[in-house]
Amino acid sequence: MWHLAIFDWTADPHDALNLLPAHLEWIRREQLAGRMLFAGPGDNGEKGIIVFAHMTQEEAEALCRSDPFVTEGHRRYTLIAWDVHQALGVGFQTTPVAPMTHTDSRGTA
Repeated sequence: MWHLAIFDWTADPHDALNLLPAHLEWIRREQLAGRMLFAGPGDNGEKGIIVFAHMTQEEAEALCRSDPFVTEGHRRYTLIAWDVHQALGVGFQTTPVAPMTHTDSRGTA
């Protein structure tokens, strides 16, 4: 299964700024190892969102616990096991999937 992790601050995020370099290094290391696919903050910075590659629940839990923000008590997380069946038009659907486009808040691509 893939896993979606949502991280929430347990205290004022400004109190954890000194951990940001270690957190970013953790993300880089896990992405280079192929365990972390996507990572970034929610639009208001109150949540962190990570998609982990196919692994066991125990492996995903261990990765979440190894985030410096978590180990130092500044964040907690919710981990959701995700049985991905469809991704960017690849999967079991037989009908064509519309191409993905991104528009900004002004509606421009």
